[in-house]
Amino acid sequence: MTIHIIADSPERISGDAVRHHHEYLDGSGYPDALGAESISDVVRILTISDVFAALVEDRRYKPPMPRPKAYEILCEMRGKLEAPLVGAFREVALVL
Repeated sequence: MTIHIIADSPERISGDAVRHHHEYLDGSGYPDALGAESISDVVRILTISDVFAALVEDRRYKPPMPRPKAYEILCEMRGKLEAPLVGAFREVALVL
């Protein structure tokens, strides 16, 4: 997979990322129910990071999840997240 973000303007990238970081490749996300062909590479990366952060961070409503378990959940989200990017994220996810 080649990621083409350098040619994009920072304004477009940040607006797209903020709006669409809850979109999934299978179209089940929100706010626009985008499918894979409409989700930028930056958003694909950000979505993985966002899901992982939500799982491992200490929140008022839930305790943090262990990083290996959170990464396992990412791996189980087949069809929703870009599998090669999830694989590349492993090194980040499992850092102690």
